Amino acid sequence: MKKYTFFILVLLSSIVSAQDFVIKNVTLFDGESIIENTSVKVEDGLITEIGPTVSATTKEIDGTGKFLMPAMINSHVHAWAPTALTEAAKAGVLNLLDMHGVEQFQPMMANTKDSTSYARFYFAGAAATAPGGHGTQYGFPTPTLTKVEEAQGFVADRIAAGASYLKIIVEPWKETLSQDVVKALIDAAHVKEIKAVVHISKEADAQKVLQNGADGLAHTRKK
Repeated sequence: MKKYTFFILVLLSSIVSAQDFVIKNVTLFDGESIIENTSVKVEDGLITEIGPTVSATTKEIDGTGKFLMPAMINSHVHAWAPTALTEAAKAGVLNLLDMHGVEQFQPMMANTKDSTSYARFYFAGAAATAPGGHGTQYGFPTPTLTKVEEAQGFVADRIAAGASYLKIIVEPWKETLSQDVVKALIDAAHVKEIKAVVHISKEADAQKVLQNGADGLAHTRKK
């Protein structure tokens, strides 16, 4: 079986610093198909041309035996420090979506995005949960809500903290949000033009939140 050396473009600080280069004779996975013995041209840090006849005007890198692919995404993490972003970047995971954490620290972690030493960090801030519900047991301050009327303010607070999307928790093995509150949160998120994803563990809850407009699910189970 042919072995490839993973060649993650943005991890090579010696290359990125140049910003203009061509990788020759590389095997490329473009997200849909594998293209062998091709070349990739980068200008000002952006891919501008792909093909076997791409010419190099500046730096040329031999990609023979190497495999070039888009950076991977981890769509559900709980990252507590910038070291987690470094570890992810080394593994070729260059985008992390945090689903519940400490809002005081998360904007600082997101600001590491301009360095190739760190994965890009996107976060929901504090997940929406009920008092005593899942997410409140980890020892850091977690805002909660119980009423439909609180949904708009909750979403506004997450956006003010820098959140890119809303995470909602529906977990019936603890205290949990009612479906009316969940729908109000989803609606409030959409008014603010951000996505709302919901942590669920029961099929019936999944069906209900999707009917109420949820953009995605987390922690799904078969039954």
